[in-house]
Amino acid sequence: MISPRVTPTLGTLLRHLVELLDGAVEARYVAAKLDYRPRYTPVVRALLELESASIRVIAQHAGLTHSAASQTVALMTKARLARSQVAEDGRERVISLSPRTLAMVPELQRMWDSTNAAAREL
Repeated sequence: MISPRVTPTLGTLLRHLVELLDGAVEARYVAAKLDYRPRYTPVVRALLELESASIRVIAQHAGLTHSAASQTVALMTKARLARSQVAEDGRERVISLSPRTLAMVPELQRMWDSTNAAAREL
């Protein structure tokens, strides 16, 4: 929470807004009984288009840093939302969505659509 005694900078206000929005969106996922976090969305959307890709390609496609993409994929793999396997050349790992995640996509898409509609109204 932002202290009323300190004048926040634009960056602080934007981070606070994102925290509030992520919290509200995450509450919708919980209410829908989806084991899903807002931070997964850029990776999921990238993999829906790419089907499978390295962390580097996912990061580029999603507009994330390599570190953020790697950390998110690690969380998703632990939650059984993503799969990781060695590429054919053996030099990198290739990430894909699990069947569990693919089963969530229709409900996620409805939520993304309604979130985007609400954002357009702002």
